[in-house]
Amino acid sequence: MNFNDEYEVRDWLLELIESRGWKVQKEVPTDETRDHRHPEKIDLIIFKSKYPKLDPIGIELKIMRGSLRGTVISEAMDQLLFKYVPSHFNGLKLKTICIGLYVAREGSIDTHTFTRGLLNYWGIGYINLNDNHIRIQFGETNQKDKILYIQYASFKGFPEYYIEQEKRYSVDPQRIHESNKWRKFQKKL
Repeated sequence: MNFNDEYEVRDWLLELIESRGWKVQKEVPTDETRDHRHPEKIDLIIFKSKYPKLDPIGIELKIMRGSLRGTVISEAMDQLLFKYVPSHFNGLKLKTICIGLYVAREGSIDTHTFTRGLLNYWGIGYINLNDNHIRIQFGETNQKDKILYIQYASFKGFPEYYIEQEKRYSVDPQRIHESNKWRKFQKKL
């Protein structure tokens, strides 16, 4: 996979999410938008997934061009926490937020490990868009009840493995919401 811009990433991920039968919309403006010529819009919102206690799920997407561009993660966190979390979308507030990251010139796997750890600490989900199976992670890989699977790898028998993982370990929305430090942070503002 090679993406030139966030629009390509967004459209690709939108198609994957829709293939799961989930209701998702792209470029959803906030209800509070004042400038209708240049509205504030979140990249994707999953309005209906198989995890209703987590819906709606806001997703901000970023492309990192080189491992030294960590500011894109900060920009995404800023957008989510200060623009989108306080806002409404189609009359609803976001219950869950996550960031999807595509690293254009892959420097090392540590970029994704570091980013996932940082975001998960704050209770923000992470989507590694360079991976062969796409999932939203709210915890370490061994915390199977904090992973929402979107697409499975399509080689070497991996789809069957991940389908079995998803069946064996049901997602626990309560555990995901308990780790939301961003909610506590928002209350202090």
